[in-house]
Amino acid sequence: MTAKPRTVDSVHDPDTVRKRVADWVLIRGERRVLAGCLVGIVTGVVWSLVALGVLAVGPDSSVARVFGSGFISGLVTLLTIALSIN
Repeated sequence: MTAKPRTVDSVHDPDTVRKRVADWVLIRGERRVLAGCLVGIVTGVVWSLVALGVLAVGPDSSVARVFGSGFISGLVTLLTIALSIN
């Protein structure tokens, strides 16, 4: 017996870690955790863009005009109905 415990070399291999993360995200991951992470990432990106002044929020923004025109809101409604029927 050896005095020191040994670790398997594959634990420290970055390619193996990447494959393990991809396997967990794509196959074994819990949906709620993945959805929470996705929401957190999107919220963080949007918040940073607003803080940097790249994305405008408010009544004078272009997003308000697009939603006010009815085009995007109608498209969202159409997609919701189509997905619920399917």
